[in-house]
Amino acid sequence: MWAFMIFLGGIFIVNGTLTLGEFMIFNSFIDTIMQPLYNLISYMNDFKYFKISLNKIKTFISAQSEQKDLGTLELQTINNINFDNVTFKADDKIVLSNINLQIEKNKTYAFIGEIGSGKSSIGKLILRIIDSTKGKILINNIDIEEYTLFSLRDKIAYVSQTPFLFSDSIKNNVNFGNLNLTDDEVQFYLKLAKADYVKNLEDGIETIIGENGISLSGGEKQRLSLARALAKKPQLLILDDITSALDYESELEVTNNINNLDYDCTKIIIAQKIISVKNADKIFVMKSGKIIGEGTHQELLQSCDMYKEIFDIQSGNESDLIYI
Repeated sequence: MWAFMIFLGGIFIVNGTLTLGEFMIFNSFIDTIMQPLYNLISYMNDFKYFKISLNKIKTFISAQSEQKDLGTLELQTINNINFDNVTFKADDKIVLSNINLQIEKNKTYAFIGEIGSGKSSIGKLILRIIDSTKGKILINNIDIEEYTLFSLRDKIAYVSQTPFLFSDSIKNNVNFGNLNLTDDEVQFYLKLAKADYVKNLEDGIETIIGENGISLSGGEKQRLSLARALAKKPQLLILDDITSALDYESELEVTNNINNLDYDCTKIIIAQKIISVKNADKIFVMKSGKIIGEGTHQELLQSCDMYKEIFDIQSGNESDLIYI
């Protein structure tokens, strides 16, 4: 643009239309007003993005939870959990049908079965991420909806199949649920979760992992999320297929560490591998939203054909049926 103005101004000066002094004054004036114009254009673009962001924030703030928080009781201790003929439907599809089970304090329970059998919905119902369509879930023999959501979820640590991590340091991700942790304690829970890759990072536990742990692999995310859950020292630990991205040796070590925590904790393990569930006090085998078998590992090998099939497949034995 400036080259064009100089060329055009030169023609005017040669023709006598402008003097050299007038041309210099004109250029100075144009230079003075151009920068504010550039700024105005930039501000207009920023304002457009501001309006979009503002609408997203307003939508987020005004969003209403599908789970009504009408409870008034404060949950102090989870002594037992009972599912009483619980049915859950999603989009008119029955996900769980007439589920009856009892979970006792400080024991380990596991759910295994085919994909889509409703295993993950068990954990989500206890957290009230979803609510049952029919039947009741009782905690300490009181309807779960009688408790406030905060007091319920405050006692539970939940690790999902696709964990969410914050764009912050590894340390701040681990101590998110327990801000009083020392650096040594952070390292301890990372070790429990077999997140030993942290010690090889240049900044160690101070390493920034990016939005949702973008700099980490799937297995590394799972182990970091598990460390965060263990560090909270929850009364109830729900693990939803958290070892799917781990190799055999890492999965075996993580499973052993979970089974030998140094604090009281009821555990619910949702998995597709026998190695993750075989040491549970009780294993529930699920198919098509129903519990088709329950018992210990040895009991199910004798009483549940589907569990035996899964065991044979994963042990390398021949089988004609593949459930998971």
